[in-house]
Amino acid sequence: MYSVLLAINIVAVVVFGKINVFQNQSIELSLDEIAFFETPNYPLLHDSSVFLHYNVTFFTNEISDNGTRCVLVLQGLSYTPTPFKNIKEILVFNVTSFYLETAKYADQFYDAFNGYIYFENNDDKCPFEDQSRNQPYNFTDESEIIFIGSYYRNATTYGVIPIKANTTKSCLWQFSAPKGYGFKIVILSFEIFKSQHFTIFNSTNMFVK
Repeated sequence: MYSVLLAINIVAVVVFGKINVFQNQSIELSLDEIAFFETPNYPLLHDSSVFLHYNVTFFTNEISDNGTRCVLVLQGLSYTPTPFKNIKEILVFNVTSFYLETAKYADQFYDAFNGYIYFENNDDKCPFEDQSRNQPYNFTDESEIIFIGSYYRNATTYGVIPIKANTTKSCLWQFSAPKGYGFKIVILSFEIFKSQHFTIFNSTNMFVK
């Protein structure tokens, strides 16, 4: 299993902007449409009492033939019990509506969090692959951070879902940026079998193999 954190420095506007989770609201998404969210002024830490008052509902009315699932990628900061512990999760739910209840994350000792959410066709793929395998995902905001990995944690069945279990395809992500900008790639964990390989390259150079 491996996890990769991607970031880029550009200035532009995303479709939804950053959704403030400290506002009660309902957001409709099409399949594979991404919504970024955060506590205000992330990574500013907030008192846990603030988390008790707000909820955001994300939903889709599109149902695919194989079923639809919700993918939630969450990055949280916790000041206690270890100062500024950084928590990252890729969760999948077999639902077409997700209720982001901020009080739940206060109970988990999050003092700030951000992430993104989308609904996708329920088949054998890697996290974020629908958005970036065939066509590069174009970064549109300098504060966007895409956390990806080779597995999900299924929050419906409370188990880890291995990726590409039924196929021989490799995970593949492609990203693009405006001319003059570059990527920052951070590898948080790296565990692969001897028969596997991990490669990072651009149009001219190979950096990791």
